[in-house]
Amino acid sequence: MADTISLAFETQFALRAEVAFQEMQSLNGTTQESFNVVGYQKQFTRVEPGVATPHVRNAILTNGNLGTTVTTLELTGYDFSQLIDPFDQSKVSWDMMEPYCKSIGYSLARASLQSKINAFEAGTTQTVAVDYGLTTGTIGLSVKKINRARALMLKKGVPSIPGKWHAAISAFALESALNDDKISNIDYNILKALYEGSMENYSGFTFHVIADMAEGGLPIDSSGYRKCYFWYNDAVGYAESINQGMDGKCRVDWDTLHGSWRALGRIGCGAKVIDPNGIVEVLVDESQAAA
Repeated sequence: MADTISLAFETQFALRAEVAFQEMQSLNGTTQESFNVVGYQKQFTRVEPGVATPHVRNAILTNGNLGTTVTTLELTGYDFSQLIDPFDQSKVSWDMMEPYCKSIGYSLARASLQSKINAFEAGTTQTVAVDYGLTTGTIGLSVKKINRARALMLKKGVPSIPGKWHAAISAFALESALNDDKISNIDYNILKALYEGSMENYSGFTFHVIADMAEGGLPIDSSGYRKCYFWYNDAVGYAESINQGMDGKCRVDWDTLHGSWRALGRIGCGAKVIDPNGIVEVLVDESQAAA
Protein backbone atom coordinates (compact mmCIF):
# COMPACT_ATOMS: atom_id res chain seq x y z
CA MET A 1 0.00 0.00 0.00
CA ALA A 2 1.58 3.28 -1.06
CA ASP A 3 1.94 5.88 1.65
CA THR A 4 1.85 8.87 -0.68
CA ILE A 5 -1.10 10.84 -1.91
CA SER A 6 -1.26 13.06 -4.98
CA LEU A 7 -0.76 16.79 -4.54
CA ALA A 8 -3.85 17.39 -6.69
CA PHE A 9 -5.97 15.28 -4.33
CA GLU A 10 -4.62 16.92 -1.18
CA THR A 11 -5.13 20.40 -2.63
CA GLN A 12 -8.69 19.64 -3.72
CA PHE A 13 -9.50 18.03 -0.38
CA ALA A 14 -8.34 21.13 1.50
CA LEU A 15 -10.21 23.47 -0.85
CA ARG A 16 -13.48 21.54 -0.58
CA ALA A 17 -13.22 21.44 3.21
CA GLU A 18 -12.74 25.21 3.15
CA VAL A 19 -15.82 25.61 0.93
CA ALA A 20 -17.85 23.48 3.35
CA PHE A 21 -16.55 25.62 6.22
CA GLN A 22 -17.74 28.79 4.52
CA GLU A 23 -21.13 27.24 3.68
CA MET A 24 -21.86 26.67 7.37
CA GLN A 25 -20.70 30.10 8.53
CA SER A 26 -24.20 31.38 9.23
CA LEU A 27 -22.92 34.32 11.28
CA ASN A 28 -20.10 35.22 8.92
CA GLY A 29 -19.82 38.99 8.52
CA THR A 30 -22.08 39.78 11.49
CA THR A 31 -19.24 40.93 13.79
CA GLN A 32 -15.97 42.80 13.66
CA GLU A 33 -13.61 40.25 12.16
CA SER A 34 -9.85 39.76 12.17
CA PHE A 35 -8.16 36.88 10.34
CA ASN A 36 -4.65 35.43 10.19
CA VAL A 37 -3.95 36.48 13.76
CA VAL A 38 -0.48 35.48 14.97
CA GLY A 39 -0.61 33.98 18.46
CA TYR A 40 -3.61 33.35 20.67
CA GLN A 41 -4.79 36.84 21.57
CA LYS A 42 -6.44 39.65 19.67
CA GLN A 43 -7.29 43.15 20.86
CA PHE A 44 -10.23 45.25 19.70
CA THR A 45 -10.45 48.94 20.56
CA ARG A 46 -13.71 50.73 21.23
CA VAL A 47 -13.73 54.55 21.09
CA GLU A 48 -16.30 56.31 23.27
CA PRO A 49 -18.65 58.84 21.60
CA GLY A 50 -17.33 62.38 21.49
CA VAL A 51 -19.16 65.68 21.94
CA ALA A 52 -18.61 68.54 19.52
CA THR A 53 -18.36 72.04 21.03
CA PRO A 54 -19.49 75.37 19.53
CA HIS A 55 -16.78 77.22 17.64
CA VAL A 56 -15.50 80.40 19.28
CA ARG A 57 -13.58 82.80 17.04
CA ASN A 58 -9.84 82.87 17.84
CA ALA A 59 -10.35 80.76 20.97
CA ILE A 60 -8.21 77.78 21.90
CA LEU A 61 -9.79 74.60 20.57
CA THR A 62 -11.24 72.21 23.12
CA ASN A 63 -9.69 68.75 23.11
CA GLY A 64 -12.27 66.00 22.77
CA ASN A 65 -10.39 63.57 25.05
CA LEU A 66 -12.00 60.55 23.45
CA GLY A 67 -12.03 57.63 25.83
CA THR A 68 -11.00 54.20 24.61
CA THR A 69 -11.67 50.69 25.88
CA VAL A 70 -9.43 47.83 24.80
CA THR A 71 -10.97 44.35 24.78
CA THR A 72 -8.66 41.34 24.58
CA LEU A 73 -10.05 38.01 23.47
CA GLU A 74 -8.41 34.62 23.75
CA LEU A 75 -8.33 32.28 20.75
CA THR A 76 -9.01 28.60 21.30
CA GLY A 77 -7.61 25.89 19.03
CA TYR A 78 -9.95 23.20 17.66
CA ASP A 79 -9.01 20.01 15.83
CA PHE A 80 -11.10 17.52 13.88
CA SER A 81 -9.23 14.37 12.93
CA GLN A 82 -10.59 11.47 10.87
CA LEU A 83 -8.81 8.27 9.93
CA ILE A 84 -9.62 6.88 6.49
CA ASP A 85 -8.83 3.17 6.34
CA PRO A 86 -7.14 2.12 3.07
CA PHE A 87 -9.04 -1.18 3.14
CA ASP A 88 -12.32 0.72 2.97
CA GLN A 89 -11.21 2.40 -0.21
CA SER A 90 -8.06 2.18 -2.28
CA LYS A 91 -6.24 5.33 -1.21
CA VAL A 92 -8.88 8.03 -0.82
CA SER A 93 -10.96 8.19 -3.96
CA TRP A 94 -12.43 11.34 -5.42
CA ASP A 95 -15.99 10.09 -5.00
CA MET A 96 -15.35 9.59 -1.29
CA MET A 97 -13.95 13.08 -0.87
CA GLU A 98 -17.16 15.12 -0.61
CA PRO A 99 -18.67 13.66 2.60
CA TYR A 100 -15.32 13.80 4.40
CA CYS A 101 -14.71 17.38 3.28
CA LYS A 102 -18.16 18.46 4.43
CA SER A 103 -17.88 16.69 7.76
CA ILE A 104 -14.54 18.34 8.56
CA GLY A 105 -15.53 21.77 7.22
CA TYR A 106 -18.87 21.74 9.01
CA SER A 107 -17.33 20.71 12.33
CA LEU A 108 -14.85 23.60 12.22
CA ALA A 109 -17.63 26.00 11.21
CA ARG A 110 -19.72 24.94 14.21
CA ALA A 111 -16.75 25.51 16.50
CA SER A 112 -16.41 29.01 15.06
CA LEU A 113 -20.16 29.64 15.41
CA GLN A 114 -20.20 28.41 19.00
CA SER A 115 -17.37 30.76 19.94
CA LYS A 116 -19.59 33.69 18.92
CA ILE A 117 -22.61 32.34 20.78
CA ASN A 118 -20.48 31.86 23.90
CA ALA A 119 -19.34 35.46 23.59
CA PHE A 120 -22.96 36.64 23.36
CA GLU A 121 -23.86 34.77 26.53
CA ALA A 122 -20.84 35.99 28.48
CA GLY A 123 -21.10 39.64 27.45
CA THR A 124 -24.84 40.42 27.38
CA THR A 125 -26.15 42.79 30.05
CA GLN A 126 -29.56 43.71 28.57
CA THR A 127 -32.44 41.22 28.64
CA VAL A 128 -35.99 41.11 27.31
CA ALA A 129 -38.03 38.99 29.74
CA VAL A 130 -39.75 35.83 28.57
CA ASP A 131 -43.20 37.27 29.30
CA TYR A 132 -42.55 40.77 27.92
CA GLY A 133 -45.68 42.17 26.25
CA LEU A 134 -47.64 39.02 27.00
CA THR A 135 -51.44 39.22 26.97
CA THR A 136 -52.58 35.80 25.72
CA GLY A 137 -51.10 32.82 24.00
CA THR A 138 -47.58 31.40 24.19
CA ILE A 139 -44.49 33.27 25.25
CA GLY A 140 -42.22 32.54 22.30
CA LEU A 141 -40.60 35.17 20.10
CA SER A 142 -43.05 37.96 19.32
CA VAL A 143 -43.09 41.20 17.39
CA LYS A 144 -43.22 43.04 20.72
CA LYS A 145 -40.03 41.36 21.90
CA ILE A 146 -38.24 42.11 18.64
CA ASN A 147 -39.23 45.76 18.82
CA ARG A 148 -38.24 45.89 22.50
CA ALA A 149 -34.73 44.67 21.66
CA ARG A 150 -34.47 47.34 18.99
CA ALA A 151 -35.68 50.03 21.42
CA LEU A 152 -33.10 49.05 24.04
CA MET A 153 -30.29 49.37 21.53
CA LEU A 154 -31.55 52.65 20.08
CA LYS A 155 -31.89 54.09 23.60
CA LYS A 156 -28.18 53.41 24.15
CA GLY A 157 -27.29 55.23 20.94
CA VAL A 158 -26.42 52.19 18.83
CA PRO A 159 -26.20 53.36 15.19
CA SER A 160 -29.13 52.13 13.11
CA ILE A 161 -27.16 51.23 9.99
CA PRO A 162 -28.84 48.98 7.39
CA GLY A 163 -27.33 45.51 7.28
CA LYS A 164 -25.45 45.79 10.59
CA TRP A 165 -28.18 44.64 12.99
CA HIS A 166 -28.52 40.89 13.47
CA ALA A 167 -30.45 38.31 15.46
CA ALA A 168 -29.59 34.68 16.27
CA ILE A 169 -32.77 32.74 17.03
CA SER A 170 -33.82 29.11 17.45
CA ALA A 171 -36.08 27.18 15.10
CA PHE A 172 -38.94 27.36 17.63
CA ALA A 173 -38.41 31.09 18.07
CA LEU A 174 -38.91 31.42 14.30
CA GLU A 175 -42.02 29.25 14.47
CA SER A 176 -43.54 31.26 17.31
CA ALA A 177 -42.79 34.56 15.55
CA LEU A 178 -44.50 33.29 12.40
CA ASN A 179 -47.52 32.42 14.55
CA ASP A 180 -47.77 35.94 15.95
CA ASP A 181 -51.39 37.09 15.56
CA LYS A 182 -50.31 40.30 13.85
CA ILE A 183 -48.95 38.37 10.90
CA SER A 184 -52.39 37.16 9.84
CA ASN A 185 -53.84 40.68 10.01
CA ILE A 186 -54.03 42.30 6.59
CA ASP A 187 -53.30 45.67 8.21
CA TYR A 188 -49.74 44.55 9.01
CA ASN A 189 -48.29 44.45 5.52
CA ILE A 190 -44.91 45.45 6.94
CA LEU A 191 -44.62 41.83 8.10
CA LYS A 192 -44.84 40.44 4.58
CA ALA A 193 -41.49 38.65 4.96
CA LEU A 194 -42.67 37.01 8.15
CA TYR A 195 -45.95 35.97 6.56
CA GLU A 196 -44.09 34.32 3.69
CA GLY A 197 -42.06 32.35 6.19
CA SER A 198 -38.66 33.85 5.43
CA MET A 199 -38.26 36.22 8.34
CA GLU A 200 -35.01 37.28 6.76
CA ASN A 201 -35.35 40.89 7.86
CA TYR A 202 -37.65 42.70 10.25
CA SER A 203 -37.41 45.83 12.40
CA GLY A 204 -33.90 46.43 11.06
CA PHE A 205 -32.57 42.99 12.05
CA THR A 206 -31.29 40.26 9.77
CA PHE A 207 -32.33 36.93 11.27
CA HIS A 208 -30.16 33.82 11.49
CA VAL A 209 -31.70 30.53 12.66
CA ILE A 210 -29.30 28.49 14.80
CA ALA A 211 -29.88 24.73 14.83
CA ASP A 212 -29.40 22.50 17.85
CA MET A 213 -25.73 21.54 17.96
CA ALA A 214 -23.63 19.07 19.90
CA GLU A 215 -21.31 22.02 20.62
CA GLY A 216 -24.11 23.68 22.63
CA GLY A 217 -25.97 26.02 20.28
CA LEU A 218 -28.06 28.79 21.75
CA PRO A 219 -28.01 28.35 25.55
CA ILE A 220 -30.93 27.61 27.85
CA ASP A 221 -31.17 29.38 31.21
CA SER A 222 -31.89 27.81 34.61
CA SER A 223 -35.65 28.26 34.07
CA GLY A 224 -35.56 26.34 30.79
CA TYR A 225 -35.90 29.41 28.55
CA ARG A 226 -33.97 29.65 25.30
CA LYS A 227 -31.67 32.65 24.89
CA CYS A 228 -31.83 34.44 21.55
CA TYR A 229 -29.50 37.33 20.79
CA PHE A 230 -29.93 40.64 18.96
CA TRP A 231 -26.81 42.69 18.28
CA TYR A 232 -25.06 45.41 16.33
CA ASN A 233 -22.22 44.32 14.05
CA ASP A 234 -19.49 46.36 15.77
CA ALA A 235 -20.51 45.30 19.29
CA VAL A 236 -18.76 41.92 18.98
CA GLY A 237 -15.23 41.02 17.92
CA TYR A 238 -14.21 37.73 16.28
CA ALA A 239 -10.72 36.52 15.37
CA GLU A 240 -9.13 33.53 13.63
CA SER A 241 -5.47 32.58 13.89
CA ILE A 242 -3.09 31.39 11.23
CA ASN A 243 -3.11 27.61 11.01
CA GLN A 244 0.55 27.04 11.79
CA GLY A 245 2.08 24.29 9.65
CA MET A 246 -1.05 23.90 7.52
CA ASP A 247 -2.07 25.22 4.13
CA GLY A 248 -5.61 26.32 4.84
CA LYS A 249 -7.83 24.64 7.41
CA CYS A 250 -7.41 21.02 6.30
CA ARG A 251 -4.75 18.58 5.17
CA VAL A 252 -4.35 14.85 4.47
CA ASP A 253 -1.34 12.82 5.64
CA TRP A 254 -0.34 9.20 5.97
CA ASP A 255 -0.56 8.06 9.62
CA THR A 256 2.14 5.39 10.06
CA LEU A 257 0.97 4.44 13.56
CA HIS A 258 -2.54 3.53 12.38
CA GLY A 259 -1.68 2.57 8.81
CA SER A 260 -4.39 4.87 7.49
CA TRP A 261 -4.86 8.24 5.90
CA ARG A 262 -5.57 11.00 8.43
CA ALA A 263 -7.65 13.98 7.38
CA LEU A 264 -7.05 16.82 9.82
CA GLY A 265 -8.99 20.06 10.12
CA ARG A 266 -7.78 22.80 12.42
CA ILE A 267 -8.94 26.27 13.42
CA GLY A 268 -7.99 28.76 16.10
CA CYS A 269 -10.79 31.22 16.88
CA GLY A 270 -12.40 33.32 19.57
CA ALA A 271 -15.00 36.04 20.09
CA LYS A 272 -15.92 38.61 22.72
CA VAL A 273 -18.45 41.40 23.26
CA ILE A 274 -16.81 44.79 22.78
CA ASP A 275 -19.79 47.05 23.47
CA PRO A 276 -22.50 45.66 25.83
CA ASN A 277 -24.84 48.45 24.71
CA GLY A 278 -25.06 46.85 21.29
CA ILE A 279 -26.37 43.41 22.27
CA VAL A 280 -29.65 42.25 23.82
CA GLU A 281 -30.71 38.84 25.09
CA VAL A 282 -34.32 37.82 24.38
CA LEU A 283 -35.77 34.90 26.33
CA VAL A 284 -38.12 32.45 24.60
CA ASP A 285 -40.21 29.71 26.17
CA GLU A 286 -39.93 26.59 24.02
CA SER A 287 -41.97 24.31 26.27
CA GLN A 288 -44.83 24.28 23.76
CA ALA A 289 -42.63 23.53 20.78
CA ALA A 290 -43.73 20.65 18.61
CA ALA A 291 -41.82 17.43 19.24
